[in-house]
Amino acid sequence: MRYELPNEGEGVFLHADVLDDLIVVSSHVDTQFCVHLFRVVQDAAPTCLKSYKIEGEITCLSACRQNGNACVTAGVWFEGTPWLHLYYPSDNPNADTDLYNLKLLPGMLRSHPVLRIGL
Repeated sequence: MRYELPNEGEGVFLHADVLDDLIVVSSHVDTQFCVHLFRVVQDAAPTCLKSYKIEGEITCLSACRQNGNACVTAGVWFEGTPWLHLYYPSDNPNADTDLYNLKLLPGMLRSHPVLRIGL
């Protein structure tokens, strides 16, 4: 889906998810990928809480809860390495502490045997 945002130009929406009143969308304009967080208020247009420019390619996006708090996860491929970006949305537009990047190294994600109890 194509869109146009002020100061950003025409782009393409790639992924989206919804959690309660939170809408998360990934997009790209030319080669720049972004994550946008929107809040929906009853009977009003969605308000953009924050937009993040992302280094690399966004491959997946999800909204979920972690310890009762809204959390947005984005899978990113950057320089041949997978990254997991975590966002903790805040209604404070000046909050910069809500983005965490985790570099996923080979062997970090391992399958674990399932413990079976009984027959």
